[in-house]
Amino acid sequence: MTKKSKNAKKNLKATKRIYYKFLCKCGSGFDTFPEFLEHVETFHQVGNVDFQEILNKKSRYEREIKFYWSLHCQCGHKFSSSLCNAKLKVNEGNIELVKKYYLCCLKCEQVADFDEEILLNNYLEERFKQSLIYSYFKEKFDNSMNDPHSEKKLEGHKRELCEKCKESPSGFCGKN
Repeated sequence: MTKKSKNAKKNLKATKRIYYKFLCKCGSGFDTFPEFLEHVETFHQVGNVDFQEILNKKSRYEREIKFYWSLHCQCGHKFSSSLCNAKLKVNEGNIELVKKYYLCCLKCEQVADFDEEILLNNYLEERFKQSLIYSYFKEKFDNSMNDPHSEKKLEGHKRELCEKCKESPSGFCGKN
């Protein structure tokens, strides 16, 4: 192999992956929830999404959301999560955040706080609404692949630092 072909191969490996906050079941990615809604209405021909109607008809619907987020600890350590979990449900026509599972700091092993809690709560609510759309308009998404958010990979996840892993009977909060 020539030096030129080795450098070309190295450059291919260094290609930066693109991460989207919202992945559609069809494989399209979006940075904002309104972009996702527009895609669902036009591409999947769902029409105008009435969330109050969906919430009323999907009473007691529950879903666990997997996500990555930045955290900070009292010891001053800041880090990005290996994987976080939250549980949400529909309760009396509203979305209720039942539980956010926390992670411990890698350095001092104390419970870390999520950065920008309000933004996180809004994001979780939007991700839950995305799940509600898939459930409510199931027939429109039957030909699409599984929910890509539920297939998030555990990247360097430390079970001993994860609240959900500690509470899980299996001792593990997700699948590899």
